[in-house]
Amino acid sequence: MTHRGIFILSLAFNFAFILGSAFLLLFRGGLVPFETWLGLHPPNKLRHPLVSVKYGANTLVNQRHYDVVFIGDSHTDFFQWSQYFRRTSCSNQGISGDTTEGVLRRLDQVRSDTPDKVFLMVGVNDLRHGRTVGQTERGYREIVRRLIRENPQTGIYVQTIFPVNDKKYPLYFPQNPVALNHEINQMNRWIAGLPKQYSRLMLIDNRPILDEKGQLPARMTVDGLHLSSRGYEKWTAHLTRYVY
Repeated sequence: MTHRGIFILSLAFNFAFILGSAFLLLFRGGLVPFETWLGLHPPNKLRHPLVSVKYGANTLVNQRHYDVVFIGDSHTDFFQWSQYFRRTSCSNQGISGDTTEGVLRRLDQVRSDTPDKVFLMVGVNDLRHGRTVGQTERGYREIVRRLIRENPQTGIYVQTIFPVNDKKYPLYFPQNPVALNHEINQMNRWIAGLPKQYSRLMLIDNRPILDEKGQLPARMTVDGLHLSSRGYEKWTAHLTRYVY
């Protein structure tokens, strides 16, 4: 190979390395997965560092009884439940970006809180990150089974998940919002049927607060996915009769 060929090959390799490093840092939790692969870090059941931080913090504070546990992803994580529902004690066990797999790994926190009620909102991130509807349903069903088995005195409320807004979502995220909403609608039909299979479950159907197209209204979301203050206003008003 000529010197020119070696130079071009070296440039291509360096360019690929820079692109791969940028992807790792921006989208895959920094260097943690790479270091784990090299054996520099032991495998962690909650691999993303931000998830580990919040999981550890919750483990410290969840040493008492809470009337209500909210568990799920960013929709749950980003709201101050105890500030809003002041007449009852609330534990916020939402973690931004979490999936059914992540929730499964931390259900021991729910049991330690001995709640009267638990509200589950999870599934959209599974679908956003490429898991099929069937795979998401299997993870969700396992969460339900464990909640029933490990919390015999607790009321378990499953919620239909929020779709995205097809105008705002593409400005911030790469997925096709129409295809994603189609999968979310499939998932929601399945969730709505769960109380017929498990008598302990109670359904909170959030679909009536969506727009006429069955998606998040633009005024209810900041980026097509996450709720705005107006979105939380609508959701909490819908939840109030179940919480109290």
